[in-house]
Amino acid sequence: MSSVRLRLLTAAGAVALIVSGITELLHAEGDPLSSATDYGIEATFAAGLLLTLAGFYALHLRQERALPAFGAWAFRIAAAGQGLLGIVALATIARGEDALGPLFPLGVLAWAAGTLAYAAATAKAGALPRWVAALLAVGTVAGIALDPGGAIVVGSMWVAVAGTVLSEAPALRPAPAAR
Repeated sequence: MSSVRLRLLTAAGAVALIVSGITELLHAEGDPLSSATDYGIEATFAAGLLLTLAGFYALHLRQERALPAFGAWAFRIAAAGQGLLGIVALATIARGEDALGPLFPLGVLAWAAGTLAYAAATAKAGALPRWVAALLAVGTVAGIALDPGGAIVVGSMWVAVAGTVLSEAPALRPAPAAR
């Protein structure tokens, strides 16, 4: 898939997450889902999580060869956790109430731990601007911790990444550090 498509999918997912978060701040989502707004919050959350996986994949491709060995595993764990959360949200929509409940904490743990490890691998690789690793770590953890509204943080994080790092030509690298 082209980098332009990955960036567009990421941007669409980021917007979906922001819409989900803002809507959740304005309207407390019920369980079971009882209104169109409840379903909308869950649907935009699911779409945001699943679409921003494209950005995570694109980010990984940009630095894959420079990552330390644990970076590839951290990417897989983080992506699996984020994807699992998207699937849980889709199941909740289909059922109309909390579904696959025991898988939700597992997804959150995998997403958080994997992203933190991936951020460390990103910082160690040095192939991307330094702020990317910090943004991944802080944005994901803050997004998970803040309820309601955490989706706004995660969506904003992906807007920043899609608008800067993913839009740069692959040959662009930060200047090597002086020794």
